[in-house]
Amino acid sequence: ASMPDAGSAPADLVKWAEGLLDAALAKDSPAPPLNLNFGLRLTRSRGFSLRVLGAHNLPNAALTAAIVSLAPPGSYYRAARTVDASAQLVTALSPESDLRAPEWTARAHVFKGAALPAQEGAAPGPLDDLARTPHLAVVIDLRCMPRPASGKLAHQGWAVLPVFGAPGYVASGVFRLPLFTAPTGGEPSPSLLEQCATDGALLVLSRARNERRVRPVDGASVDVAILDEARAGEWDAPDALPAADTAAIAAILGGDRRTVDKYKPRRPLKQVKTQYTAQLTAQAINAKFAEGLGFSDRLPPR
Repeated sequence: ASMPDAGSAPADLVKWAEGLLDAALAKDSPAPPLNLNFGLRLTRSRGFSLRVLGAHNLPNAALTAAIVSLAPPGSYYRAARTVDASAQLVTALSPESDLRAPEWTARAHVFKGAALPAQEGAAPGPLDDLARTPHLAVVIDLRCMPRPASGKLAHQGWAVLPVFGAPGYVASGVFRLPLFTAPTGGEPSPSLLEQCATDGALLVLSRARNERRVRPVDGASVDVAILDEARAGEWDAPDALPAADTAAIAAILGGDRRTVDKYKPRRPLKQVKTQYTAQLTAQAINAKFAEGLGFSDRLPPR
């Protein structure tokens, strides 16, 4: 039987699952895995978790932090920048990882409650308006510190991850996303994020690339894990994380094989720990990131 769609009644979902189990018991081959992404709608009180896992082929061999924020509201990228509950800073790096392919060790952050956007003029409720924000997205913005002693920051690139696979249902999984910069080498514009909220990130980024309003960072990508908190703990066991889904690279940049091949991880060159000294410890550098990116009031950094 075909899989029920996102709006199916619970009874139909149960009937479909029972059919899969019955078919599996009737033959020797294992049943196909269940797609749990359509099991429950996202609730504001429960929320979803987002974890930045690592990056690949970054343009700058430098210590790198990640700003993770929701769009909408896109508060971090407005003319009057606001650092609120919709934005988080991730700085904790694995010292053994490579500067151009860093791995972050910070735990997943849960976006819930007031951090999630509300429909204009509507009071946030447990379910209410979330399904009416079908193109809710997470912006992952990578910034680096080429010279830790100076504390000066530079851009590595940013990516945009759609939260929902269908309105109200979190597209839980691990995703490898291509990095972009603005034509001037900077962060995403408020107007671009507003378009993502209206038309969806994958479509908007593909269109913006073709119109040269954004520029891919050649071969660079970031891996992120997103999970509805109804399934919290599902990936806690060693080696439980799914393999990264790379479909967004082809969807945004086109299916050309040579283009996709550019995003294969390259060999490591220089480890993160080579940037730390007795004076410039990881904690001291993370504090510099927090200060430079507007997160000083949230020290100690994650």
